[in-house]
Amino acid sequence: MKALSSGDLRCPASGKIAYVTEERVMKAIEGAWVSGRWENHHGQMASRAYLCPDCGWWHMTSKPQKGDG
Repeated sequence: MKALSSGDLRCPASGKIAYVTEERVMKAIEGAWVSGRWENHHGQMASRAYLCPDCGWWHMTSKPQKGDG
């Protein structure tokens, strides 16, 4: 796992925005839904957060959790 510096806002592996805590990413997801912004290139909105195994920080995704069919 590569640590991000405090000035780094993106995951070095995925390029996604990195959040320090789950609370912060969930607030960002809520804000995206309220404002109607942050659709990805497929027109989907982020719906959940996950802890990145590559950088150790939190990201948002529109993909369902594995096992949720």
